Amino acid sequence: MMDFKNKTDADENEDALRERAEAALIEQQRKDLLNEQERMRSWIEDDEPLPVKMACKLSRHIVAKSDADD
Repeated sequence: MMDFKNKTDADENEDALRERAEAALIEQQRKDLLNEQERMRSWIEDDEPLPVKMACKLSRHIVAKSDADD
């Protein structure tokens, strides 16, 4: 009788591929969200007074710094 608890190499490869695909999807979603945030910041920044513009620039700098650290 087969022991279904033992994974074959194919099962392990499939699991690894699935994990990489999920990680790639999450990373793409993160990048899409950051791009949308940047688009919204620039849209808002165009219509706002100087203190808000400076806050937007600082926020972009912080995001860029955190991405560089990753």
